[in-house]
Amino acid sequence: MRFARYAPILALLVVIATAFAFRLDRHLTLDAVRDNRALLVAFVQSQGPLSGVVFVAVYAAVVALSLPGSTIMTLTGGFLFGVPFGVMLSVVGATLGATLLFVIARSALGDMLFERAGPTLSRTAKGFRKDAFSYLLFLRLVPAFPFWAVNLAASALGMRLKSYVAATSIGVIPSAIIYAAFGAGLAKIFDASGEVRLEELLSPSMIGALVGLGLLALLPVALSRDLDHQLSEQRMSVIPAKDLSDYPWFIRLFFWKQKRTYGRVLDPGLLWGRSPWVFAAVALLYGALDRRRSPCSPTLRSLVTVRVSQINHCAFCVDINSATLAKRGVAMDKIDALSKWRDSDLFSQEEKLALEYAEAMTITAPGVSDGLRARLKQQWPDDTIVELTGLIAFQNLSSKFNAALDVPAQGFCKIPIERDPSATGPEV
Repeated sequence: MRFARYAPILALLVVIATAFAFRLDRHLTLDAVRDNRALLVAFVQSQGPLSGVVFVAVYAAVVALSLPGSTIMTLTGGFLFGVPFGVMLSVVGATLGATLLFVIARSALGDMLFERAGPTLSRTAKGFRKDAFSYLLFLRLVPAFPFWAVNLAASALGMRLKSYVAATSIGVIPSAIIYAAFGAGLAKIFDASGEVRLEELLSPSMIGALVGLGLLALLPVALSRDLDHQLSEQRMSVIPAKDLSDYPWFIRLFFWKQKRTYGRVLDPGLLWGRSPWVFAAVALLYGALDRRRSPCSPTLRSLVTVRVSQINHCAFCVDINSATLAKRGVAMDKIDALSKWRDSDLFSQEEKLALEYAEAMTITAPGVSDGLRARLKQQWPDDTIVELTGLIAFQNLSSKFNAALDVPAQGFCKIPIERDPSATGPEV
């Protein structure tokens, strides 16, 4: 059983040793490309799409065998297929080869390493895995780390395959574009009998740009460190928050924005973040409904969201929406009177109509009557009614979600949660 686990890595090592013994790496030079130029061009022209498949297979083999030729392969891809297809084929080939090496190495080296790892190496591996996507993306983007060494390091430190493939495929794109673009011009250099020095391909400005992209890839890591302390102290709902590193990087950007806006990450975000694409869609929908150019005034929008939150017994929603309402210039005595708006002189006729509509949509019976619809059309244009309806429906979604999962208030504003018992439905 133990031999079977090590058999793939042993076979790969034998193939690598054979490749270097036969000096296959000497064919991975620009001189070799120039000497075989006519043969390569004729093969691509005669074989069409098959030539692309062969190129990807050769590229993958070069990477998997850790031969020093990935740069030459990308240049050749640009030379033979042009920039767009050269980049695409190079990225696919590099990703396939790296993934093959990663899987083989992880099956053997990963287990062996962790069996013998000391506390320092164990902490290093745990820290790497926590933000593995960002770290690997940095290592791929910055042209200072050998491709094969990064492959082995990621496998030895126990990185997940899905994150590895994603970070590799994204990380090699910028350099692939640079090299393929240069490779597309090799024909003119060959015709002029000029020489190409690989060290001249990346100018200081190009290197600086790639390093900048690499540092940008580490931004989620910095954000994670900034948020970790807060999450450890937050009281969550019946469903706890995941470790911050388990949320995708783009969700952590949402969390960072929340902390900048509210001073903390919002508990519902940590729950919605368990379904990242749904959370992103929900966040974008709310942003559209609460945009500055909405036909509904900011005060009106906040009034209906607070009232819907009260009816649905959502402590968190009442808390944060009341704070927003106060920031929009509404006095606290008016906010306190919101649950009894029917008997208050603090609300305008337009506000009372919107609140009545919010209650009619939220309370199951009797619902929205024809008379109420007629009064809505007298008050607002159709587009405004549609937006107001969408906002009320969204707030019902949000508040019911938070109330069902017992999301607590986070101390933004203190006002009553319970609705007035007399508010059983709209007045017609």
